[in-house]
Amino acid sequence: MNGGIIGLNTVVSRNERIVGSTIDGEVVVMNIQDGQYYGMDDIGSRIWNLLETPRTIDALIGELLAEFDIERQTCEKDILPFLERLLVAGLICIRRERQISAG
Repeated sequence: MNGGIIGLNTVVSRNERIVGSTIDGEVVVMNIQDGQYYGMDDIGSRIWNLLETPRTIDALIGELLAEFDIERQTCEKDILPFLERLLVAGLICIRRERQISAG
């Protein structure tokens, strides 16, 4: 974990108030509260599409590992800060922390 705002057990999803569209295979979203547009590359677009359904970041990483040729450690290192930027920009929401039982 990176010690940031979110961790692997955090459940995230798209902010339902964000307007988005796919243009030439890449997602472009607009935060209508501040009027800012954000463009995402192919991996960012895939993450955005996966976040249509709330899921833990750990589950999101698992799906990306199945689709892309990337090491888990590298994926975590890249995905956590990306999701934190989306959260700070108001593009995604934290739903809740998934509880993990001790046994």
